[in-house]
Amino acid sequence: MTDVINLASDNVAGAAPEILAAIARAADGRVPSYGADAATKGLETRLSEVFERRVAVFPVPTGTAANALALATFTPPYGAVLCHREAHVAVDECNAPEFFSHGAKLILAAGDHGKLTPATVDAAFPEGWRGDVHRSQPATLTLSQAIAIAEHQTGGKAYDAGVIVDHGKSRVVVETNGPTQSGQVVGGHAGGVPD
Repeated sequence: MTDVINLASDNVAGAAPEILAAIARAADGRVPSYGADAATKGLETRLSEVFERRVAVFPVPTGTAANALALATFTPPYGAVLCHREAHVAVDECNAPEFFSHGAKLILAAGDHGKLTPATVDAAFPEGWRGDVHRSQPATLTLSQAIAIAEHQTGGKAYDAGVIVDHGKSRVVVETNGPTQSGQVVGGHAGGVPD
């Protein structure tokens, strides 16, 4: 029998014995909550080393929670999240981004093979959209990873426009320039299996 790796979701298969053993060790005894536990502190230390700066870590139980909370962190309730019409966040998150952002709107863009180009980004927010009080304001661009769409996307135009770019199937939020400044990268899967 051949082992098959199913990348459909990070919750398709049961946990590996090593993961279950680590969970059992972490659950032994009483520990402080809300990020003051040794496991979260250890994760913060390790990720601070990886990113070569001090980071704060907020572990969540699912990819949907991570995606929705990351988008909600950088998108105001009146804001818009631009994504491809087939993006994971648009078709697999069951309105979680809208719920956790208190109403931010997903703007679905077209593009061959799930790819967003500067032209598709421009078409999603035509001239006069920005600053119009009757329209959701562009705030975040979310990109699906190549494993999900099978082709890379580019957010260069969004960076130039001051829109925060979220790399779709992300589990780690990297804040490089302080809160709500443009040019931030939100994401990086941090070693997990994409869902």
